[in-house]
Amino acid sequence: MNKFNEFDNIKTPDDWKTINFEQASLKNHYPIASHFVMIGICLVLIFSSFGIVYAYNEEFRSWLQEQFQGEKIEYIPQMHENKMWELDGKFLVYYHEKNNLKIVDEVYIFIDGKFVKKEVMHKQGKYKLQDYSFDYVRYQDQIFTFNEKGFFAYSLHLMKDELIYFGSTDNNLCSLNMKTGEVLEITSDQDSVNFAISPNRKYILINKNDKYWTVYNTDKHTEKKINEMNPYAHNEEYDFFGEHNLITYDDDEETVIINLETLEAKSLNETCLYPAPSSFTVDFYDQQTTLHNHIDGKKIKINENLENYRYSIFQNRYIIFDSFLDKKIVFVDFKEQKYKVLEYFGKEEYLEYFIVDNQYLIINNTQDYYIMSFQNIFS
Repeated sequence: MNKFNEFDNIKTPDDWKTINFEQASLKNHYPIASHFVMIGICLVLIFSSFGIVYAYNEEFRSWLQEQFQGEKIEYIPQMHENKMWELDGKFLVYYHEKNNLKIVDEVYIFIDGKFVKKEVMHKQGKYKLQDYSFDYVRYQDQIFTFNEKGFFAYSLHLMKDELIYFGSTDNNLCSLNMKTGEVLEITSDQDSVNFAISPNRKYILINKNDKYWTVYNTDKHTEKKINEMNPYAHNEEYDFFGEHNLITYDDDEETVIINLETLEAKSLNETCLYPAPSSFTVDFYDQQTTLHNHIDGKKIKINENLENYRYSIFQNRYIIFDSFLDKKIVFVDFKEQKYKVLEYFGKEEYLEYFIVDNQYLIINNTQDYYIMSFQNIFS
């Protein structure tokens, strides 16, 4: 769900600040119900993060320049210390709170490796005698809405032509033509929530209030039930894979690949690496780490023992390992069969990573935020 205030009640546990990453072994296979802590961490790492913006840190920048010699590093625009922020997809949002409400101050969109400030626009209308309005920032086929009122509850970021897909206050999936103002109800069961749209804008996942999932085909205008997807799957427990596939977990907690065109499902007969859905398992032997992709059978060997490292998975392609104890960060591009070992930033600081546009890495130490080309990391 992409509504701006959907994480209002999430509180960061105090012990996250001193978490011992060396205790998290990659060997362990946990059931879905026991992964809430790891899932929460993944949510912070991948989909969004909240925090107060801090002052410029020359030491951190110097470390980045040393690790990525010759690589241009972009500094994310900062604001006053009393401003909070959210990174949601390609949108960087600065806001403050007033009377327990979030007031958006500025919105940036990620364009060609930089966050560019965009003008806030307003849209309002009426559907079936119900008023609706929202503010938004748009760039090409990307849109971010906020301050939603009336019939319009929250929207999906990706548009198809001039259509914006949104969830209504009566729990239906709808579309709005931004040019004509026409609103169409795609579902009418008042039971449709937690939408997710595929990168190619062809498929929209719909959860039926934890009963089951369906997929709506935006080309054929059809909605079909997905039997092999866990009805309680959280947003971070599924991801779109390739042009037509979904990678997720079935009721037996094993990784499954679902073709959204045919609805055929293939179980990998493995519970692959958490917290993000992936097709990888890992083995440790003779001071080496081997990642095994159970879709195509390919492997990559890393000449480091990463058994006690923390890890994050992005787009079933990038895996980032790090360890305070060993003072190392290991970036892996499985598709290109490459990896890079970096020295950890001098202090025991908690680093966060974000992947944007499948080619840029955002890295921060909770104080400073920098962007660099992911491709050039391996050069």
